[in-house]
Amino acid sequence: FYVLSKVLVASDRFNMETLLNCIQETTAKKILVFIKKNLFDLFEFIMKYQTFTAIDKQFMHEIANDPYLLFNSEDFLRLEEEMLQKILLCNELIISESKICEYLIKWCNVENNETKLEPLSKLIRFHQMKKDEFFDLWKKYKNKIISDGLLEDIIGFFMCNHPQKLNRAPFRLGNNQTSRIISKHEDFLEISSWIDNDKGKGSFRFDLIFDNSFFGDDFHANSFHKICDGTFSTITLFALDNCIVGGYNPLGWSCENKWIYCESNFIFAYKNNPKNAKLSRVLGKNRAIRHHLKYGPWFGEGPDLRVQKELKIIELKPKSYPKLFDSNV
Repeated sequence: FYVLSKVLVASDRFNMETLLNCIQETTAKKILVFIKKNLFDLFEFIMKYQTFTAIDKQFMHEIANDPYLLFNSEDFLRLEEEMLQKILLCNELIISESKICEYLIKWCNVENNETKLEPLSKLIRFHQMKKDEFFDLWKKYKNKIISDGLLEDIIGFFMCNHPQKLNRAPFRLGNNQTSRIISKHEDFLEISSWIDNDKGKGSFRFDLIFDNSFFGDDFHANSFHKICDGTFSTITLFALDNCIVGGYNPLGWSCENKWIYCESNFIFAYKNNPKNAKLSRVLGKNRAIRHHLKYGPWFGEGPDLRVQKELKIIELKPKSYPKLFDSNV
């Protein structure tokens, strides 16, 4: 990489655009090899020469998809504070916040300088942790990673829902649990934007709590209710032959046989990309959702979106929500 870096800098300095583009493209294609063999030198080069955007982009792409290439590297403990800041600002990292904390503490112990850790700890997205996950982390490391002021802000978020002082950056992909139907970071952001007009900021964490493939053929509505009843703010997704349909229920499900009033429910459908989804927000609010022991998720009186008891048949008949399709399914 040393020789390539010198040629890149020289090509840029003397405006040899054709040669520069060729070498930069070649370097980007081999970036994974350089990460494994010359991580620190490569990262240092990227930080120093920010004009080589193709190399930078491919480097961050590889690190985001496999952060352990960096965190488990022998060069990790050599990284400078600015390098770690760049990594922590990446939304696409597939790693949990608690794991990031552990690696930062390891880095700080080698640096033997806790003052360097404080600005980095503010880039950790504590609001994306579960409560028990955060408190386990705090009990283990106390104020090594969390200053008294930051701890007060975090407790205010968890206990009193006061998010104003916390870092409210979008959710990292590693904090969302992917499924067979949805796995891309951009898709989670888009669905977040439908809830409470979040506008794509990614302020919601998605946990996979139920997947019918876990049950095979032995799958009934009571399986759904046993796991999902009492869980608030759920997104339901179904993969049909030619599209994805689903719905949002902020109030949770139960086995009681009754209609539920709600103002913020919606159902949706899309083919390939959630950005092109058709969204239908509830109109008949008195019958927004139905609780029933013999059915899975049930939206609207139509039923606008209902899953039959074996959870293999989806009904779509518009009434309480604007119709998703030109004909019933």
